[in-house]
Amino acid sequence: MKKALLLLKNFIFIFIVIALFSYIICMKFYPDKMKELTGFQTYVILTDSMEPTIPVGSLVIDRCLDDEDEIKENTIISFNVDRLGDDVIFTHYFKKKEVDESGKERYYTQAENADRYDDYKTYREDILGTYMFHIPYAGKVVQFLQSPFALLELGIILIILLIHHLLWNKFDREEKAQMELQMAENAGDLVLDAPDSAPEQTNEKPGDERPVQMTESDDGVVKVSTEAGTETEEVPEVPYIVNDVLFGYRTAASSGAFENSSAGFTLTVGRNGILRLEVHKKKEGSTKIAVVTLRKKSINKIKRIMKDSVLVIQNLPETLDNGYSVGTGSFFIFCGREVAAWNIKRNNIKKTRLKDYEYYKKYKKNMQYENDVLDIFKKVKTVLKEEGIKLNLDSVEIKAGKQS
Repeated sequence: MKKALLLLKNFIFIFIVIALFSYIICMKFYPDKMKELTGFQTYVILTDSMEPTIPVGSLVIDRCLDDEDEIKENTIISFNVDRLGDDVIFTHYFKKKEVDESGKERYYTQAENADRYDDYKTYREDILGTYMFHIPYAGKVVQFLQSPFALLELGIILIILLIHHLLWNKFDREEKAQMELQMAENAGDLVLDAPDSAPEQTNEKPGDERPVQMTESDDGVVKVSTEAGTETEEVPEVPYIVNDVLFGYRTAASSGAFENSSAGFTLTVGRNGILRLEVHKKKEGSTKIAVVTLRKKSINKIKRIMKDSVLVIQNLPETLDNGYSVGTGSFFIFCGREVAAWNIKRNNIKKTRLKDYEYYKKYKKNMQYENDVLDIFKKVKTVLKEEGIKLNLDSVEIKAGKQS
């Protein structure tokens, strides 16, 4: 909504600038065309003959006359005058009309403070229009625009204002985004630069060797196998501290809390760079825990992912609702923030809108949330792959040997 309003505001501003620029050009070079198009004309008052009704420097707007229009007495009109061989335009009161010696109707005009009629002979063809209203001091602006370099100067000014407006909006958006990012970083549940927790606090223990590839047994439970000379640690199940987890993921066959021990696996990456993998079995509970120390380069990449996604993470709900309350459970931790989902999938929102509008209307926000979660998951997955750890929504495998 805010983006649409900003676009509308920019469009209105640009439209006004273009319209004003076009009007000035047309009035400068095509006055007759503008007269035919609008039915109005403008004139500048240069003398005090109509004060105080119309002050000097005012811009007068007149309505153009048709041949059959009658002019009432005491109406203010604008008309052409031959003044010492020069054509000038006066704006005075029309007082009366009479047929002169030539047989034509002569229109008698008079200034505001004059005690007699004007000496100029005015006929119907000399009258340009009848007074509608005036804008004080605007005539001075028009006079400026009629100067030789005014159009060029005005064009430069309008371009500068347009550039300033666009740049100001850009800097304003960037500053606002930076402030929101800073506020989010200062929030207690999304502090990215917190001190690394000790292994004993997070129940994570670094191993000397990486466990070999992990596969699944016939009953669907993740199974850890080892190479000759490599030992897998037997570590008792202990709850981890959620706020110490930089990234975490768990999959389970049915709904339940993140800490439950139903079938599936739990992978967590602590702020101290220690990755911990717990394998769950339906009957035996948690068993065979693998612990790996990630390279500093990789942990910094994950921190950067979380920092770049901090506003998205902040807006995620604790539970994603796509209409399925049972099925494969996926549980995520992003910088200590837990998000639960069932049957999560990548959504083509536009296609869903066309194919199933009712579902789109009800779950459009959730579809975007699911896409946001999977985007972050994919980025972390790419970093872990560089460490020899292949993570998917339904499986995980760790290769033996330290990656370079």
